[in-house]
Amino acid sequence: MNKYLTHVLLISIFLMSCEALFSQDISNVKVFYNKHMKSLKDTSGAAPKQLKDLSYILIANSTESTFAFEKRMDMDNFSNKRHIGRSGGDGLYYKNIKTKEKLHQKKYGGKLFLISYDVNTYNWKIHKEYKIIGKYKCYKASTSYSFHSKLMDKTYQVNITAWFTPEISVPFGPAGYDGLPGLVLEAQIGGYYFVASKIELNAKKVTIEKPEKGKKVTNKEYDDIVQNSIDN
Repeated sequence: MNKYLTHVLLISIFLMSCEALFSQDISNVKVFYNKHMKSLKDTSGAAPKQLKDLSYILIANSTESTFAFEKRMDMDNFSNKRHIGRSGGDGLYYKNIKTKEKLHQKKYGGKLFLISYDVNTYNWKIHKEYKIIGKYKCYKASTSYSFHSKLMDKTYQVNITAWFTPEISVPFGPAGYDGLPGLVLEAQIGGYYFVASKIELNAKKVTIEKPEKGKKVTNKEYDDIVQNSIDN
């Protein structure tokens, strides 16, 4: 049995042992998230601070989803504009588990890119720890990834924590932090947090469109483009 199948089997066994995991029968879901921030040096236990006017929308059904920043009329003037894409959130995220596609459409250097990712981007570890978000019981999951900065000549590790609810059985989440057996209602990436503020089940007039425009590149090719731009 390979590593991926073993991981899937362990997740299934864990969820079967959890109490009262009754998923809801939904045709689609619409989730509004706010972005919060907290210094990594802050060990006080205080809650992260919500960043004003940073709202995002996830639209999903049983097989596909989109996630994007909720655009404002005063895009060029509000104070937290610089935080839109920090730890994710810029551009349009799309995932289709049926066709095994995971795309991120975004601008860089004045050009539009359509970046493709492995549909199973993260190797999550699910914990027994849980908390209540809204009215939903959410379980903790964690993962990490590392990247090397040529500019700083240093390798950095990024830690990710997600809280997902199997009660809403769609495997999606904010800014591509997904792939868990339930909807992600909160995700922490470094000092930034995506926190669900409103959930609409079986929402009306929901349309999910796959992005088509932009130069098609893989995640690695896009990282190389960004790195070469920085080096030059």
